[in-house]
Amino acid sequence: MSQQLHLLLLAAGSGRRFASGVSGMSLPKQYVIINGQTVLEHSLAAFKNINLNTVVITVSSNDTRCAKLKLKTDFSLSTTVGGQTRAESVRLGLQALLQAGADGSDWVLVHDAARCCVTGQEIQDLIQRCKTEQRGGLLVSPIHDTLKYSTDGMQVDKTINRDQVFAALTPQMFPLAGLLAALVSAEKQGLSITDESSAMEAMGEKPLMVQGRASNMKLTRADQLPQVEAFLSNKMNIKGD
Repeated sequence: MSQQLHLLLLAAGSGRRFASGVSGMSLPKQYVIINGQTVLEHSLAAFKNINLNTVVITVSSNDTRCAKLKLKTDFSLSTTVGGQTRAESVRLGLQALLQAGADGSDWVLVHDAARCCVTGQEIQDLIQRCKTEQRGGLLVSPIHDTLKYSTDGMQVDKTINRDQVFAALTPQMFPLAGLLAALVSAEKQGLSITDESSAMEAMGEKPLMVQGRASNMKLTRADQLPQVEAFLSNKMNIKGD
């Protein structure tokens, strides 16, 4: 049986950290307009050349904006209410995919809507590697800054070897049933799960790491807007998109 590919786009966040950086702003970051489109629309557009079967977008329970966007895709698209945490939102999104007809053996790409600068080439690289090796994985970026460890946040205890440290990006790609089982197990154990890879790691898996781009940043602060706007303005000139 052929494994289908689905996208779970996470857009249920309130964006409090982002809004706090702009006087008078109450708009969640995924609905900020950049170059004529919302951040959410830019993120979805990055998958336009990916052979997806279904797209599910998680939104907050009081979200009234997503339905007004009239999102255009070549895929079956629906929304579902997310949870209080990322892990809960992903779990609910995966269950929505199953209800929409996805099979547990299918692949799912989980992506943060706030990462609107992801490129199609990054996504293709991740898909190809995971499918070739039949293992889940994620995009990562090397750390170039010197890293300091501190127990109290006031003084340096030691320097961490950055050659062995990577920043986790999205999308992250795993078999749907395996990821759902990992999230349910982590919840029962009371584990802190910050991304899909950490849930799989808790199950003893060693997810593949696929080189992503440093430009694949997560929009969390208002002062990142000029950089994101500049990137999106020139995105069409990037090879592979």
